[in-house]
Amino acid sequence: MFPNKYTVYLHDTDNKSLFAQRYRVYSSGCMRLEQPFELLEVLKPRLKPYDVKNIDTYRNSLTTRTLNFTEKLPIYTTYFTVFKRDGLISFRKDIYGYDRFIQESVFGSNQ
Repeated sequence: MFPNKYTVYLHDTDNKSLFAQRYRVYSSGCMRLEQPFELLEVLKPRLKPYDVKNIDTYRNSLTTRTLNFTEKLPIYTTYFTVFKRDGLISFRKDIYGYDRFIQESVFGSNQ
């Protein structure tokens, strides 16, 4: 878990097929990781020695583990409904309704 007031976790999933879905709103608030052990390799230098020593055990286990880091790691989440991909503008459905807040902050409310 990373420190946050909502108890949001980053975790692996046994339902990898969800990553192939166009809309990925199948979570109860946590963030599923498509490649958790690849992320773990990047973060390995910041893990406490006990966890570094046991990475292979964790990889081959079905048991949930909480990993301990030597320092707090900042995690930033972003939400985009419009972005550039392959030189083209790509649009996505605003599933959380955040675009309205941005529009009102830029252009004002139309009340």
